[in-house]
Amino acid sequence: MIKQIFPSIIVGLKNNMKTSHKAYFTYCTKLFIALSVIFLFSQIGRLIAGNEMPDTSSIKANENIKIENLFTVDTVFHALVSNENRMRAGLLFDASERKIIWHKDLNYAYPIASLTKMMVALLTVEDINNCKVDWTDEIILNKQYVKRVKRKKIIYSRNETYTLDALFRLAMIASNNEACMYIAKHLSGDVESFVSRMNSRARELNMNNTYYSNPSGLPSGKHDFDNNSSVHDLLLLSLEMLKYPEILNVTKIGYADISNDKSSGIYRNHNHLVIDYENEVDGLKTGYTKKARFCLAATSFKANRRIISIVLGAWSPFERNEIVADMLSNYYEHLGIGRLTNNVALNKTNADDTDTDDDAEASTGNTGVNYKTIYTKQKKAITVKGGETLSGIAIKYNCTVSSLKKLNHLHSSRVQKGQKLFVYVTVKKHIQIPEDQIEKDENGEESPTDSLGGNALKIEEAAQKTKTASVQPNNKSNEKFVYHLVQRGDTLWNIAQKYKGVTVEEIKKVNKISSSRNLKAGTKLKIILNS
Repeated sequence: MIKQIFPSIIVGLKNNMKTSHKAYFTYCTKLFIALSVIFLFSQIGRLIAGNEMPDTSSIKANENIKIENLFTVDTVFHALVSNENRMRAGLLFDASERKIIWHKDLNYAYPIASLTKMMVALLTVEDINNCKVDWTDEIILNKQYVKRVKRKKIIYSRNETYTLDALFRLAMIASNNEACMYIAKHLSGDVESFVSRMNSRARELNMNNTYYSNPSGLPSGKHDFDNNSSVHDLLLLSLEMLKYPEILNVTKIGYADISNDKSSGIYRNHNHLVIDYENEVDGLKTGYTKKARFCLAATSFKANRRIISIVLGAWSPFERNEIVADMLSNYYEHLGIGRLTNNVALNKTNADDTDTDDDAEASTGNTGVNYKTIYTKQKKAITVKGGETLSGIAIKYNCTVSSLKKLNHLHSSRVQKGQKLFVYVTVKKHIQIPEDQIEKDENGEESPTDSLGGNALKIEEAAQKTKTASVQPNNKSNEKFVYHLVQRGDTLWNIAQKYKGVTVEEIKKVNKISSSRNLKAGTKLKIILNS
């Protein structure tokens, strides 16, 4: 048909060009309309026949719908969530039912700060299970320290040797940024390759709204974007992490004794919920930068019911913890299981009723020392029983066969009945921790500058601190104090006016601050109340 029409069109164009320009323009207009009508009818015919071309944008939208339908979105329970407007995004997920109970901005990407370390933990455990690396691998860190001698700064460096297990604990418990960098180099050779692996693994998990620019979560600067993700993507990552009990065995620790070849020290978990709700909340990670604000991915297990709660962009760490704890407790109460048990409040009550309680915090208002339960790794000698294999022993003590062979200098995997082997086990210890050390840790919630400094991994011997604290006389036994939560716009003078007899100088001295410029919203200040 086109072959028959085309010659007639050419002839018409020539004839109209010979007459006038007006007739030529009119003919071209009619020709354009006619061709448009023919094209329209041809497309309608294709649609009827079902031969239309696929639309790439519709395919992409369908893929997103498929990803979201991995979970069932239940009726939104707004009553379960307090201060919903005090966060950027969040969700509550029932892992047993695979059901999203509540959500806010499910698929919008926000900065996630140290929640980045969740992907670092996942890749580390996957490489260990694939026998690429081992928990006992030794990593040498060249550390620089600053020492003050008569108002002069002396910078010196020394090598410290950490195991991969120790760096893993520093990253997930103390949220140490430098530990993540060394883990990245150990697993992939350099940081850039490891970041590429992080983004590739995110795509494999269908985390399509996630981007990583570094393994620590620190701000990237002008040359790259900050690490960002959505609560939906973080849920996918959390579910993948829950497949590995090795991760939960670390994230559930409240206080950990971590050592290198030079020194050892006690670190408090930045996720305070694992301390307040011990044996119920067992993960996962906190995060903070100025852009991301305070973030938390938490999980709890009670009465065989696994719940995951994620909050991004809260205004303070205390408000963030309160929102997540209430969210979990309200949903457990809705299920008829009962609220989470606050172990700190319970221990304080028991301490008032009885004089001796190892688990209780020893008279927080009356002494400068707290009793805390810490977890540390110790070498233990075991005897091989009849029928046991090296792989069975590795599973029993949550380690790998290669680590057992390396620790016991074995050349093969054969073991005999009665043979002595060494293994590492996690043991509990009740020790005294100076109160000022705990306050410093709580007030410095994941400050990026702290982790970048030269003293990021340097700590004093815990035993020496304990001896010093126990020998010093208690001159403040009659002191009463409260903690003041700094709000936005607060100054030292305004805070002092709220408490009778309290001066600005006393607040500065007790909290070791110089001016109101050091105050940050969400920080706790210790206020000594005068009798």
